[in-house]
Amino acid sequence: MWNRQPSSRQKKTQEQPDLNLPLRPHQKKRPNEIKFMDIQCTFRCTLLNCQSPSRIHVQPLNAITEDLQIYCPNEIQKELHPELSGNYVMAPLQEDLYARAQIRKIDAVNEDYVFVEFIDKAKFAWVHKNVLVRMKDDFFHHPWQSIRFCLFGITLKPKEKKFEEYFDTADEELKEEMKASTKSEPKWTEEHKRILKSILDQYSEFEIQLVRELPNKSGFLPGLKATKKKLNYHSPSQEKRMELFGINCDGKREAIAPVFAYKASHLGVEHCRDMYHALQQLTYGAEYDLFPIYEPGLLETWHKTISECWGEEESNGNIVRQGYRPESRMFDSFIVDEDHPSPIIETFTMATIKKKYQDKNGRVRFVVVANKSLKSPFEFYVFPLKKTADSSTSSKAIAKLMEDRHEFSEILSHFYVNSKNQKLMDSVATLTAVFNRKPVYAIYNSDVSNHQVPRFRRVMIYSFLLVSKDHPEDMSSWIMRVVFLDYGGTEDVPLDRLLQIHSTHCVAPPFTMQLICPINRMMPCKQENQYEKRLAAIWKAIVPTTCVLSGTFFEPSEKSENRHTDPIESNIRPNVLAVKQIKEPDVEERLDDICFKEFLRAQNDPLRPPTHTHLIVEKPFFQKSKELTFTWTNKEDLDAEEKEQEQKEI
Repeated sequence: MWNRQPSSRQKKTQEQPDLNLPLRPHQKKRPNEIKFMDIQCTFRCTLLNCQSPSRIHVQPLNAITEDLQIYCPNEIQKELHPELSGNYVMAPLQEDLYARAQIRKIDAVNEDYVFVEFIDKAKFAWVHKNVLVRMKDDFFHHPWQSIRFCLFGITLKPKEKKFEEYFDTADEELKEEMKASTKSEPKWTEEHKRILKSILDQYSEFEIQLVRELPNKSGFLPGLKATKKKLNYHSPSQEKRMELFGINCDGKREAIAPVFAYKASHLGVEHCRDMYHALQQLTYGAEYDLFPIYEPGLLETWHKTISECWGEEESNGNIVRQGYRPESRMFDSFIVDEDHPSPIIETFTMATIKKKYQDKNGRVRFVVVANKSLKSPFEFYVFPLKKTADSSTSSKAIAKLMEDRHEFSEILSHFYVNSKNQKLMDSVATLTAVFNRKPVYAIYNSDVSNHQVPRFRRVMIYSFLLVSKDHPEDMSSWIMRVVFLDYGGTEDVPLDRLLQIHSTHCVAPPFTMQLICPINRMMPCKQENQYEKRLAAIWKAIVPTTCVLSGTFFEPSEKSENRHTDPIESNIRPNVLAVKQIKEPDVEERLDDICFKEFLRAQNDPLRPPTHTHLIVEKPFFQKSKELTFTWTNKEDLDAEEKEQEQKEI
């Protein structure tokens, strides 16, 4: 059979693909546009940047800026077309952080440098095009998180010379200057910006309100000449007109425009109360530079080349650290089923505490986790310190602990950042095991990380909640309640954000554990009440988080038989112990005694506990709890009860 020679079209396809051919049905066109936030109503916001009164940048309180950034460690890919102005890319906001940006300008002298605007942070920078990174497709679906507008309700008069200044001016120069003054428009100065910035710095929260065009029936704007000009509220080149209000400490609004006009009245600023539509507010330029000037000598190193912390570039253009690519082809040899939904992590028990952490006096040294997980004496998280830990100084022990945890977090990040190692949990096996009160361990993929909290963290699932009964087959409809094993605290997360944990990452014990401190033998109740709220406030105020504490650990009593205690919130799950006799170094009085004294001292507060409060009291320790009912009484309550009893007898 003879061989047919390929046609010219076939040769062209083999050598270079035709980019003009239509896409196949299964192919999706890459997005190349990000919309601007549509402003339709009044809402609260925070200040991002104030370039001038005509260029103010704010951000809504519910902005998702952190979710639209790439944190190191992560896998990034270089941008293919960094020379196109208007393209959306990821640019370095910090050495270890990339944020969404738009290329606004290319330097005329050195085309390798581009001027970018960070669309979510209202910042501007000159960077080398080699540091630009390709943006994820799903990042295009979210609008700009920054909103730029012009302050509404102010006018700027042209700068006028005093009469005495014209004496030294020649006639010809005076005529030319007067002609130029009739053509030139007033501009903002550095002093205008300083005054407005000093006013805005007095508030941490703001409220903006959009000012619209109001055409009359004839189609023209009242008070203005006939014009077809309209404001484009979705264009970055046309600032929206907004009324700006600062929120004071009492939660009330305070208008910014009249305050600015009053303090800058000597600079030609006036407040116009007659304005009522957008085109009446003019925008003014600035005498100073609104944007940073291109100076290569002042640029940071990570503005010129991608930082080494991101790793090395591969042949396909991806940049990853060494160790991110697993050598093994299989994820894990562990087989998931309903009886064994995940590998087991050896948590803290009294046997482990006595063997590795308890000293000769029966006391254990620990450091309290300093974050929102410090809730109350009935729920707080600590880093237990081994016997061999350096006891000379608290700072050395804490520093060593933080260093070990950081190294382990890096191991998790190096492994799970690769999409090949991101295996979702088996939903049926996970829900069945949690329902049967079996511990299930997983990796929480928060997709957001910073210096304090990494992206991938080990968790233990202890409960779940179905939020959408109409779609139980959807994994995002199931909310799992998890405990962070290495960072402390609890959180409700969707099931589709939990990944299977590799068996090699279950060998290391947790870095943190939960403790319960029974203040005067009081234990937590199922229903939240005033006495627990007051105890929590006192506990947060007196417990230090910067020094090493010591206490006596013991097993909490069984509480599942009590109808007043929640079997989940009563800490019957693993990795929970009780503690008493907590002491600070060089302090004789114990923290649990101080907390109870402060609690008794606060009884005269108007927000005292209700009349009947169910408390769980241990009597004595190491025995099953006994349910007792305490009545909070005072002299007035006793007198009222005696009077009621007398009336009943009569």
